[in-house]
Amino acid sequence: MDRRQIHYFRFILEACEGVGVLSTLDPAAGLVTLRIAPGRESEAQQLVEDLKGRIMIEPVPDVPGPCPETGTTIAAKYADKAR
Repeated sequence: MDRRQIHYFRFILEACEGVGVLSTLDPAAGLVTLRIAPGRESEAQQLVEDLKGRIMIEPVPDVPGPCPETGTTIAAKYADKAR
């Protein structure tokens, strides 16, 4: 995912207040982490499905262990191979 797509994804997610937080892990590889708020999993999944029509999103294996910032498990990660 190029920088513009990461920004777009983050902008859309922020517009859906409280659904989750998007963090960029590796902008060159288009690797981001989506941390989903408890109870908002289905809403986040629907958002990702809707965005697949605009940007290439592909799930990658989950990172084991808790998120260093929140102490919760990372719910999903997505990477875009459209470079």
